[in-house]
Amino acid sequence: GKTMYPILVGEAANLFKTPQLRLKNKTHMITLDLHGCSKGKASKMLGNGLREWVDRAMKGEYPFVIPVDIVCGGGNQVLSELVAQFIRDNSKIANRPRSLASRL
Repeated sequence: GKTMYPILVGEAANLFKTPQLRLKNKTHMITLDLHGCSKGKASKMLGNGLREWVDRAMKGEYPFVIPVDIVCGGGNQVLSELVAQFIRDNSKIANRPRSLASRL
């Protein structure tokens, strides 16, 4: 599994319009560090984080999308699998393309 997931969070309709993403307000990177957490605690932190991130994205500028890094650490695969499933299950989250990461 991966040790870090760079993602985009916000308006579902705009998550894949990456050419239009220009974070004019120079949003500082948000990082959620799950390293060392239990699966239950990590799940709760992801849910709480998602609500906060979506709120922050929607209060920002068009396209109402912000970058977030989720750190799982290099231990067993449990947290990595949890985060991968969390991304798949949420329409307001998308994996951040490598091409966009260099512009943030």
